[in-house]
Amino acid sequence: MNYTLTDIDNVKNAIMDLVNGKKIVRVSVMGQVVEYGSTQLKELRDLLSEMESSSTNKRRFILTSTSKGL
Repeated sequence: MNYTLTDIDNVKNAIMDLVNGKKIVRVSVMGQVVEYGSTQLKELRDLLSEMESSSTNKRRFILTSTSKGL
């Protein structure tokens, strides 16, 4: 599946809400809204790792190094 960065951010925010004590969160992923409770935190984390591994819009960083050649 192709998840968007918005979908991934929605799941990350839901995980943070559950960690911070919220009992129930609603997550919108690919147009579907699903409710998760505090006991389903592992399921949300598994979903996040699946989304990040299959996302086509991965955030990429390029590190460049330069020198004067002395």
